[in-house]
Amino acid sequence: MKTIQKPRISADIQPVQTIEKAMTEDDLIENVLIENEFISEVKPERIHINGSIFRSCDFMDCRFDHCDFCDCIFDNCDLSNLSFEKGSFHRCEFHKCRCTGSEFTSMLIQNTVFDHCKCTYANFSSSTLKNNLFINCDCGQASFVATQFKEVLFSDSKLDEAEFFNSSLAGIDVSTCSIQGIAVSMDTLKGLIVSEYQAIELAKLLGLIIKDNA
Repeated sequence: MKTIQKPRISADIQPVQTIEKAMTEDDLIENVLIENEFISEVKPERIHINGSIFRSCDFMDCRFDHCDFCDCIFDNCDLSNLSFEKGSFHRCEFHKCRCTGSEFTSMLIQNTVFDHCKCTYANFSSSTLKNNLFINCDCGQASFVATQFKEVLFSDSKLDEAEFFNSSLAGIDVSTCSIQGIAVSMDTLKGLIVSEYQAIELAKLLGLIIKDNA
């Protein structure tokens, strides 16, 4: 896996008290620090947010479809049930964020880290994930249907009952993850890197009967 490029945050980043008005009136926001904000009912048509940090922010009833985030950090934010459909994340980091039920569909997500995030029921379908890391994340019952993976690592994460269909997992290492009840097809599994125990569990899921000849 290639080294993931970190967000490029300017030393001149400026704190702002509220970001909602700018999100609805401007098409470019950059170099801002937003802390402890409750952001609600923001639904920009298209927007570029660059070099910015969101810290301890709660988003409610927002949509960021077709929006692009570059060099951004989300730290301890609640992004549950938000939609980022057909947008992009480039050189972004998510730390201890809640992304339950979030829509990351038809996106380009590259050089991005999800660290200790709760991504249960999140939807990454029809997206391209390139050079990304999921570390200590809960992706239980998340959806990765028709998702393109390239240089993606799941480390010490939960993928229980997540679904992977029409998505090649060749070269993807989930050997340190929990994958109980994962939903996959035979063609999806080709080239997937798993532990010996996981291989036995996957065989059972596919209907194979394991015979112990000891």
